[in-house]
Amino acid sequence: MLRLDINLLFVVIDLLILVFILKKFLIGPVHAIIEQRQKEVEQGFAEADTAKQQAEALKQKYTASLDGVEAEREALSAKARQEAQAEYEHIVEDAQNKAGKLVSSAKEEAKAQKERILREANSQITDLVVEATGKVMGVESKAANTALYDQFLRKAGEKSEAGSH
Repeated sequence: MLRLDINLLFVVIDLLILVFILKKFLIGPVHAIIEQRQKEVEQGFAEADTAKQQAEALKQKYTASLDGVEAEREALSAKARQEAQAEYEHIVEDAQNKAGKLVSSAKEEAKAQKERILREANSQITDLVVEATGKVMGVESKAANTALYDQFLRKAGEKSEAGSH
């Protein structure tokens, strides 16, 4: 059975002293270290959350920047297309104007050349007719031959006018 004597009292006192010493020198520092570690872990989680929020903000900023760059690229591309189209139309219009001027100039030159050729041919025909008339009539003077030719033309003109009415 259990006896109560002074030894038991010393054992209990020894146990209480041992618990107090263990608590003071062993369990207290261990709890302090655990609390310190817990604070470090919580601080690490807080820093991780802050870094995650900053990363999300940077991601949103980057996405917005990309959207802006894409929109700007599209706008520049559209502007370049419009400028190229306008330049193309200007070049085509300029070429058409130049071609029109060349054609017009060529037509005028051809008309002038035709009139010159007709005048030369008419002059040569007149000279031939005057010469032939002079030889037929026996007149040697060029002035007399020209007068006979003019008379012939007037009569021929009168007949053709009378025939056309």
